[in-house]
Amino acid sequence: MRNFKKFLYGLFFVIIPFVYVVGFITWGYFVSNNAIEESVTDILSILGISYFLGSIFWYFNMDRIEKVSNQIQEESK
Repeated sequence: MRNFKKFLYGLFFVIIPFVYVVGFITWGYFVSNNAIEESVTDILSILGISYFLGSIFWYFNMDRIEKVSNQIQEESK
């Protein structure tokens, strides 16, 4: 995989949160019968906390991510 870091970053900060937001709002609105505004404010609060914690995790593991990315690039050559 050529751009493992970009893929991992996109997965961690874009794709997974998007799927989580859509699923949570759908569940809250259709299954739990909450107002859509309540579901959106709940998920945005949770998403803000998860982005903060995810950024801390990302910062402290950047060296490992770099090593794995380099290994994958060397193996693919």
